[in-house]
Amino acid sequence: MSEPVIKIQGLSKRFVLGQTPTPASRIRNSLRSLFGKKPQEAQPALARQEFWALKDINLTVNKGDVIGIVGRNGAGKSTLLKILAQITAPTRGRIEIKGRIGSILEIGTGFSPDLTGRQNITLSAAILGMHEHEIRKKMDEIIDFAGVGRFIDVPVKFYSSGMYARLAFSVVAHLEHETLLIDEVLAVGDAEFQKKCVGKLHGEASSGRTVLFVSHSMASVSSLCNRAILLADGQITHDGSTDDIVDAYLEKVSSLDSMVDFENPESAPGNETFRLKKVVIRGEDNSERYRLKNSEDIHIDIDYWNVRDRAKIGATVAILNSAGVCVFGSLSNHEPNWHGKPRPLGAYRSTVTIPKHLMREGRYTLVVLLWSDSYTDQRRFDNVAEFEVTDSGVLRGDYFGGWEGYILPKLDWTCSKLD
Repeated sequence: MSEPVIKIQGLSKRFVLGQTPTPASRIRNSLRSLFGKKPQEAQPALARQEFWALKDINLTVNKGDVIGIVGRNGAGKSTLLKILAQITAPTRGRIEIKGRIGSILEIGTGFSPDLTGRQNITLSAAILGMHEHEIRKKMDEIIDFAGVGRFIDVPVKFYSSGMYARLAFSVVAHLEHETLLIDEVLAVGDAEFQKKCVGKLHGEASSGRTVLFVSHSMASVSSLCNRAILLADGQITHDGSTDDIVDAYLEKVSSLDSMVDFENPESAPGNETFRLKKVVIRGEDNSERYRLKNSEDIHIDIDYWNVRDRAKIGATVAILNSAGVCVFGSLSNHEPNWHGKPRPLGAYRSTVTIPKHLMREGRYTLVVLLWSDSYTDQRRFDNVAEFEVTDSGVLRGDYFGGWEGYILPKLDWTCSKLD
């Protein structure tokens, strides 16, 4: 039977939102009271509100477990890892940890900015209780893996975010920890380094190291983890095999984010000219789906009501990647049927098709803009749909390196012999 290395019982974490008195204000008012003066009243503030980031978490992690922690933004994934890494304290509950824990949770934590890369490696190892000869043995391996060779004796405050992330991961992965806590490390750095990270984590997992891995990449979770948990609203809703948890997560995201749908114009968002009814994302087979392949056409249907007779209405879409960067957008001003023409009252559908072999693998959100009267009367609708694009491998062929840029278009190439 596997030995438990982490046992969590009844773990909860509460944050208090709203203004609270600062230590300085408390001291100032104490002095005023001491000299017979009336304490200063606090500035008007929003009412204090409690927010429970984690609620009654119970979890046992066995030695050698590689657990993927998945869930929507705000589900409590990062808070859980920060408590395990002793960066923040729980509000209540009990945690038992056996062995040393190493973590890479976010850029900017774990290193002293004024020390060089080499000095930070030495300090990190010394904190773990490693002897000098052990540190020397690991040093070259850490530097080589991180790929920061000639910058290793430069203070890390001068590193780029990518260099910092590579060194931070390399230190955590190579030093003597029994358990690793990894939060979205594969979202940082270039494709080649991400591939090295996955390979290293595979090696650590096969050697019996315990890993807790937070990621929005279901492909990484499926490839790396032998178990997964799904967090929603600060609670564990599913705990089991990786495939089952990934399917549950994608089904949950799809049901929540595949579309907005309003039954009538009175309840729908919009203005005196138009009201948004529904947004649907369809695959090449016309089925409504969350997950699509980059080798198929992707159709976006925008349904809306014209509530002002003879209005001229147009639509715009913008595709945002997981970092919130706009990958591209499109206007309906080349639509042949109704663009620039007065419309009778009623419901309309504008459809835009993203051609196959254009999107990169990843998670995307959709922004819709409806407008009328030469673009001056407009309304923006954020996050109306979310979808994921998977790489079919058609464009890659036998190439497994990294890709640059936000899109992955299939372009026409020709080659001819010149002599």
